[in-house]
Formats: sequence, C-alpha cells, structure tokens
Amino acid sequence: MKLDFCVACGTKDNLQHHHLKPQVDGGSDDETNLITLCQECHAIYHNLNFRDHGWLTRKGLERAKAKGVKLGNPKAQEQGIMAKKQSEELLPILDQLIVEGNRSLYSLSRALNERGLKTPKGAKFYPNTVSLRFKYLGYTLPDYLEQHHPHPTNRSQN
Repeated sequence: MKLDFCVACGTKDNLQHHHLKPQVDGGSDDETNLITLCQECHAIYHNLNFRDHGWLTRKGLERAKAKGVKLGNPKAQEQGIMAKKQSEELLPILDQLIVEGNRSLYSLSRALNERGLKTPKGAKFYPNTVSLRFKYLGYTLPDYLEQHHPHPTNRSQN
C-alpha cells in the first residue's frame, strides 16, 4: 500500500513505490501490489544500483514485443519518407553549389544560408544538417562527390 514513509526504515525522504509483483511480470499498480520504500531501501531490496533499470527495461520491451506491441515512434517511417523527399528537392541546389566550388559540409551550409534558404523547419543550415540531407539519400558527402562530382585533385576544399 502507498504510505508516506518507508516501511523498512521509517524515513520520509526519497520515497518510491515497489511493486511486489513486477509490472513486467503482469503486476498491477493496485495498492495491494505496492509497498513504500525509500530509494536506499529499494536499492538494497533489489541488490543493485537503483539508477540501473536496464534489465527491467529489456524484459518489459521483450514482453511488449511478444504481445505484438509496435514500439518506437509511429510517425518515424512517415518522417523518414518526408526527409528523403525534402533532401531530393534540395539536391539540385547542392549540385549547383558543388559545381561552384563548395565541396565541404561547412561551405555548403554557409552557401545555403547565404542564399537565404532554410531547413524544412525554418532553421539555418549547419554542416550536420547538410550531412543528414546526404544521409537520407544514402550518401556521405565524400561518397557523393566521388560518384557525382569527382575533383581533379580528389581532395575536399573549404
């Protein structure tokens, strides 16, 4: 049951509710399945550093997957498709900037910003942002340059 003190030592500090039957094993949040422990007693009970819940998390995820629960962001696939489409739309501009001599992530991001272009979320371009645009298309910048814009000296410039 939920109390305002630790049932093991009596303190009223850093209280937590311990599930007698863990939720990952089907235990509920019903008061009949809970006891109140302070963080220290709770850690002693579990015989572990209480900050490490990795094993409980893994067990819970395995159980959820076994039940057919789809994990992760449900919009992730849709967002990935949109990011690829936006990258494809930006590619002709990137190609032009590369032809103009911008062959590094830094110089490409600087040139995009100088042209007043914004990311799909309305932000400035940064080297990492440009790198992600190539990544959505299945490239790194060096791979893209090598395949589509070989440089006579085969070196990147700023």
